[in-house]
Amino acid sequence: MSTPSKVYLLTTPGIFSSARELWVRYKEISPEEAKKIIEGRQVINAVSHPATVQLLSKVLGISLQPSRITVDMQPGDLAIAIKVQGRLPESGKELTEEELKSIGYKLYLLQVLTVLE
Repeated sequence: MSTPSKVYLLTTPGIFSSARELWVRYKEISPEEAKKIIEGRQVINAVSHPATVQLLSKVLGISLQPSRITVDMQPGDLAIAIKVQGRLPESGKELTEEELKSIGYKLYLLQVLTVLE
């Protein structure tokens, strides 16, 4: 498998936007590791929540805009996913960047190993 030239940014629910079955390798990563992973790669943002995009922009040190694209990951593709820790205060409530920081979040690196049709 060649070195991926792009990396997707996702929220954890965004991981499951494909109707196909995927086998993925994933691990928790630090913000510093995430910065190294995106270095020299095309970053494709698929995160639409504005405060989450602002947080990712600051954490990764890059300019991002909210985006509602559908991601169709293929074997070898990489993604960095952000997962909010704990329970969200209310269903449907738009959280601010400060609220996201206060609740806490983790970053994960995902690599698609196989797509089962």
